[in-house]
Amino acid sequence: MNPGKLLLVGIVLLAGNTHAADLVPGATKKLDAYLDGLQRDGSLSGSLAISERGAIRYQRSIGFATIDNGVPQPADGGTRYRIGGVSRLFTAALAFQFAEHATITLDNKLAEFYPELPNAIGISYRQMLQQRSGLADYRAAPGFDSWRTSVRTHDDMLKTIAAGGTHFPPGERVEISDSNYLLIGYALEKVTGKSYDDLLRSQITSRLGLVRTYLAGAGGATTLEAAGYAWTPDGWRAVIDDDPSVGGSASGIVSNAGDLVAFTDALFAGKVVSTYNVGAMRDDENTGAGIGLRRLHVAAATCFGEHSQVAAYDAFVCHFPGQRITIAWTGNAARIPVDPVIEQVAKLVKIKPAG
Repeated sequence: MNPGKLLLVGIVLLAGNTHAADLVPGATKKLDAYLDGLQRDGSLSGSLAISERGAIRYQRSIGFATIDNGVPQPADGGTRYRIGGVSRLFTAALAFQFAEHATITLDNKLAEFYPELPNAIGISYRQMLQQRSGLADYRAAPGFDSWRTSVRTHDDMLKTIAAGGTHFPPGERVEISDSNYLLIGYALEKVTGKSYDDLLRSQITSRLGLVRTYLAGAGGATTLEAAGYAWTPDGWRAVIDDDPSVGGSASGIVSNAGDLVAFTDALFAGKVVSTYNVGAMRDDENTGAGIGLRRLHVAAATCFGEHSQVAAYDAFVCHFPGQRITIAWTGNAARIPVDPVIEQVAKLVKIKPAG
């Protein structure tokens, strides 16, 4: 090729890469100033990550991972956090992966493995994934706070779920219940003969290089994990975590903001499940019957992801399809509500309101 033409092609390609949609880099100074303020106030502790068009464009940690003998140990990009109900997004993806390979059928009934549970013959895996099973949430069980920190066997959890009964007939409405996603994880273990953590690692985290994402208790490097803290008149007080056997596939995953962004971007790029099934996972505006990807509203804009608060931990990840921006937060201590912080971050990167 003529050298002049080659140079021209290079200029055109470069111009194409410096896209007007690169909103996140342009907001870096404002994001830093905003997080600097939160750091000074000591009002929030955690990590933020933002990607644009599939590439991480901003990462920042503030606050502390742990407080050792009264001395805060700073959080950094390697700090991992419990992500609570955001775990459901990974479990939903696993269920779709196995459905795509005909290992399971989403319309099979809960009675396939757990006929002793209420309405088991009428509840499908799909309804459980859609949070439309009617099964009571085991987190609302009497005495939950007294045993949530103890090791629980599958049989223990199944008895608790059975005792909780149901709130409505299968399919009648959407009601979030961790019982649904815990049972999906149990069913996947039955079908494959592998533990949930093995499935998570082999099917998702190893393939995507998510080295900071695993089921709590299975990651080994617990010194890199943040502890949860609640604010009291005497300062920050450590909060005892749920035992991993209690959260499991419903709320037991450890991760961080960078990994959540990378996973969500890979999901929307069709690298985790088919693009068709990504559509099936997205919450339908009319029926609310999504699977894993809830329709959330941030800064008057619509995004798809999950948001959770369990014990002292806050976790959020959401993808804005129109601008191909993904925002994630993982935190372990907060004196202020986290939702307005996410709203402000979205505004700083100029997320466009819906409509």
